Amino acid sequence: MTKTDDSTTTRVLRDERYGRPAIYLAAHLISMTGWAAAMRRCPELPGTQRMPYFIGFALTCVLVSVASCPIGFYLSSAFPPLLRLGFVFLTPVYFFVILIGDVRTRLAAVALACGALAGPLFHLVSAQWGILLSGFVGGTIAYLIQRRLRQPHA
Repeated sequence: MTKTDDSTTTRVLRDERYGRPAIYLAAHLISMTGWAAAMRRCPELPGTQRMPYFIGFALTCVLVSVASCPIGFYLSSAFPPLLRLGFVFLTPVYFFVILIGDVRTRLAAVALACGALAGPLFHLVSAQWGILLSGFVGGTIAYLIQRRLRQPHA
């Protein structure tokens, strides 16, 4: 397996010392932040350190989020309405910055482009399911494009 084939978090984390329970725990801790950190940092770590690093990092993110959520809820009334409205846009901007920063392979770039094109179209079809549909369809199209590009030409 080449480094460019290591496109899923479980492939990056997997080590023979850790069985299915560790993989299942890691799967429950997947988030945008944890995934991006694992894809960036774990390939540089020895196999024995990848799973503990990811679980520690992801658990820290979860615990900080759980503690910060009620604090933010109660402090939100202290901020002006315009600033509160601005906070709504932090999550999409954060996701976009993480995705752009993680584009290291052609597959990631194609997937990001397909998702960006599919997003507005699927939002028109169903505002409730648009993000899920655009991610699924855009990612599938990107995978098929990448697979087609990898095939040797006859």
